[in-house]
Amino acid sequence: MATRRIKLGTTPYTLLLLGSRRAEQGAIQLALGFRLYDDQAGTVDLWLDPMAAFETLIERYGLTIRAGPQSARFIPAIRLNTDDVLVGEGEAESFVISAFVRPLEHDVVEYSWVFAIDTTAYRAAAREGHS
Repeated sequence: MATRRIKLGTTPYTLLLLGSRRAEQGAIQLALGFRLYDDQAGTVDLWLDPMAAFETLIERYGLTIRAGPQSARFIPAIRLNTDDVLVGEGEAESFVISAFVRPLEHDVVEYSWVFAIDTTAYRAAAREGHS
């Protein structure tokens, strides 16, 4: 996870990037990127604190997600059987579920950094230049 301050144009924002590094690869692979505009930051300098930026994203656009027996807006890690599914809950018109996935032995999968974003709300705010 990384953040960067972007001051291009008339509406500055914090860019939040999420990625991972596979054990066999040296390079970081970017998975997702989000803009968080200053109106959402309040008094926090989000570009200085990637976890605060992620928490702001989840607070503002996160949806409850069900992973096996757990339901939350963010699930740090969970192991499930391969026949279990991740389910977004709520009334969002459009959303994306994100998770890093690692297959384990005996039909078990480890999911980490599991969350869902209401893409309809996020895109509308991004078009208007605020979050």
